[in-house]
Amino acid sequence: MKAEVGNEEIRLFDVESPDAVMQYLNGHGFDAVSSISVKCDGRVIRIQPPKKVSSAWLEDAKIARAIELGFKYGSIDGGHHKMWVIDQMIRILTGCPTVTLPAIDANGEPYRYEDLGESDRYRAFVAARCMGEDGPDSYEWDPGIAP
Repeated sequence: MKAEVGNEEIRLFDVESPDAVMQYLNGHGFDAVSSISVKCDGRVIRIQPPKKVSSAWLEDAKIARAIELGFKYGSIDGGHHKMWVIDQMIRILTGCPTVTLPAIDANGEPYRYEDLGESDRYRAFVAARCMGEDGPDSYEWDPGIAP
Protein backbone atom coordinates (compact mmCIF):
# COMPACT_ATOMS: atom_id res chain seq x y z
CA MET A 1 0.00 0.00 0.00
CA LYS A 2 1.33 3.49 -0.84
CA ALA A 3 0.86 6.96 0.59
CA GLU A 4 2.14 9.99 -1.28
CA VAL A 5 3.40 12.85 0.89
CA GLY A 6 4.26 15.79 -1.34
CA ASN A 7 6.70 14.34 -3.86
CA GLU A 8 7.62 11.43 -1.59
CA GLU A 9 5.96 8.06 -1.91
CA ILE A 10 5.76 6.02 1.28
CA ARG A 11 4.62 2.44 1.45
CA LEU A 12 2.54 1.26 4.39
CA PHE A 13 2.67 -2.48 5.01
CA ASP A 14 0.53 -3.10 8.07
CA VAL A 15 -2.77 -1.75 6.83
CA GLU A 16 -5.51 -3.71 5.08
CA SER A 17 -8.46 -1.36 4.66
CA PRO A 18 -9.28 2.36 4.42
CA ASP A 19 -10.26 2.33 8.11
CA ALA A 20 -6.93 0.73 8.99
CA VAL A 21 -5.13 3.43 6.95
CA MET A 22 -6.91 6.15 8.91
CA GLN A 23 -6.21 4.41 12.21
CA TYR A 24 -2.52 4.03 11.33
CA LEU A 25 -2.10 7.63 10.22
CA ASN A 26 -4.10 9.03 13.14
CA GLY A 27 -1.78 7.11 15.44
CA HIS A 28 1.22 8.74 13.77
CA GLY A 29 0.30 12.41 13.86
CA PHE A 30 -2.41 12.79 11.21
CA ASP A 31 -5.63 14.51 12.23
CA ALA A 32 -8.07 14.64 9.31
CA VAL A 33 -8.82 13.50 5.77
CA SER A 34 -7.97 15.61 2.70
CA SER A 35 -4.45 16.00 1.23
CA ILE A 36 -2.45 12.76 1.08
CA SER A 37 -3.55 10.19 -1.50
CA VAL A 38 -3.60 6.63 -0.22
CA LYS A 39 -4.50 3.77 -2.55
CA CYS A 40 -6.13 0.86 -0.78
CA ASP A 41 -7.87 -2.06 -2.48
CA GLY A 42 -8.30 0.01 -5.63
CA ARG A 43 -9.85 2.94 -3.73
CA VAL A 44 -8.12 6.30 -3.28
CA ILE A 45 -8.37 8.04 0.08
CA ARG A 46 -7.24 11.65 0.58
CA ILE A 47 -5.67 12.42 3.96
CA GLN A 48 -4.61 15.84 5.24
CA PRO A 49 -1.10 15.88 6.63
CA PRO A 50 -0.59 17.18 10.16
CA LYS A 51 0.79 20.65 10.80
CA LYS A 52 3.81 18.86 12.22
CA VAL A 53 4.73 15.35 11.09
CA SER A 54 5.95 13.33 14.07
CA SER A 55 9.47 11.96 14.01
CA ALA A 56 8.04 8.53 14.93
CA TRP A 57 5.93 8.56 11.75
CA LEU A 58 8.96 9.51 9.64
CA GLU A 59 11.01 6.72 11.24
CA ASP A 60 8.21 4.22 10.56
CA ALA A 61 8.15 5.34 6.91
CA LYS A 62 11.93 4.86 6.58
CA ILE A 63 11.72 1.42 8.16
CA ALA A 64 8.88 0.43 5.80
CA ARG A 65 10.91 1.65 2.81
CA ALA A 66 14.00 -0.31 3.92
CA ILE A 67 11.94 -3.47 4.49
CA GLU A 68 10.35 -3.13 1.06
CA LEU A 69 13.75 -2.82 -0.60
CA GLY A 70 15.04 -5.88 1.28
CA PHE A 71 11.94 -7.85 0.35
CA LYS A 72 12.14 -6.82 -3.31
CA TYR A 73 15.87 -7.34 -3.93
CA GLY A 74 17.23 -9.38 -0.99
CA SER A 75 16.90 -12.78 -2.64
CA ILE A 76 18.79 -11.92 -5.84
CA ASP A 77 21.80 -14.21 -6.24
CA GLY A 78 25.31 -12.87 -5.75
CA GLY A 79 27.05 -11.53 -2.68
CA HIS A 80 27.79 -8.23 -4.46
CA HIS A 81 24.04 -7.70 -5.04
CA LYS A 82 23.22 -8.60 -1.43
CA MET A 83 25.83 -6.05 -0.25
CA TRP A 84 24.08 -3.43 -2.41
CA VAL A 85 20.76 -4.27 -0.72
CA ILE A 86 22.34 -3.91 2.74
CA ASP A 87 23.99 -0.62 1.72
CA GLN A 88 20.74 0.77 0.31
CA MET A 89 18.83 -0.23 3.46
CA ILE A 90 21.45 1.54 5.61
CA ARG A 91 21.23 4.62 3.37
CA ILE A 92 17.45 4.72 3.73
CA LEU A 93 17.57 4.29 7.51
CA THR A 94 20.26 6.97 7.90
CA GLY A 95 18.27 9.50 5.87
CA CYS A 96 20.39 9.73 2.72
CA PRO A 97 18.97 12.09 0.10
CA THR A 98 17.93 11.05 -3.40
CA VAL A 99 20.38 12.40 -5.97
CA THR A 100 20.32 12.46 -9.78
CA LEU A 101 23.50 11.13 -11.37
CA PRO A 102 24.82 11.00 -14.95
CA ALA A 103 25.77 7.75 -16.66
CA ILE A 104 26.50 6.37 -20.11
CA ASP A 105 24.60 3.37 -21.53
CA ALA A 106 26.05 0.44 -23.50
CA ASN A 107 25.61 2.41 -26.76
CA GLY A 108 27.62 5.36 -25.45
CA GLU A 109 24.51 7.49 -24.91
CA PRO A 110 24.39 9.65 -21.78
CA TYR A 111 21.42 9.39 -19.40
CA ARG A 112 20.55 10.34 -15.84
CA TYR A 113 19.24 8.18 -13.02
CA GLU A 114 18.22 8.59 -9.38
CA ASP A 115 20.16 6.99 -6.55
CA LEU A 116 20.63 7.50 -2.84
CA GLY A 117 23.46 9.86 -1.90
CA GLU A 118 25.18 10.06 1.48
CA SER A 119 24.02 11.69 4.70
CA ASP A 120 26.20 12.59 7.68
CA ARG A 121 24.66 9.66 9.57
CA TYR A 122 25.52 7.27 6.73
CA ARG A 123 29.13 8.49 6.61
CA ALA A 124 29.38 8.10 10.41
CA PHE A 125 27.95 4.55 10.15
CA VAL A 126 30.48 3.57 7.48
CA ALA A 127 33.36 5.15 9.45
CA ALA A 128 32.31 3.25 12.58
CA ARG A 129 32.01 0.02 10.58
CA CYS A 130 35.52 0.44 9.15
CA MET A 131 37.10 1.34 12.51
CA GLY A 132 38.98 -1.43 14.27
CA GLU A 133 42.11 -2.45 16.09
CA ASP A 134 44.29 -1.09 13.26
CA GLY A 135 42.58 2.30 13.04
CA PRO A 136 39.96 3.79 10.72
CA ASP A 137 40.76 1.49 7.80
CA SER A 138 40.75 -1.83 9.66
CA TYR A 139 37.69 -3.04 7.77
CA GLU A 140 36.11 -2.29 4.39
CA TRP A 141 32.59 -1.14 3.62
CA ASP A 142 31.41 -2.62 0.32
CA PRO A 143 28.44 -0.76 -1.20
CA GLY A 144 27.89 -3.66 -3.57
CA ILE A 145 26.57 -3.63 -7.12
CA ALA A 146 22.96 -2.89 -8.04
CA PRO A 147 21.14 -5.86 -9.57
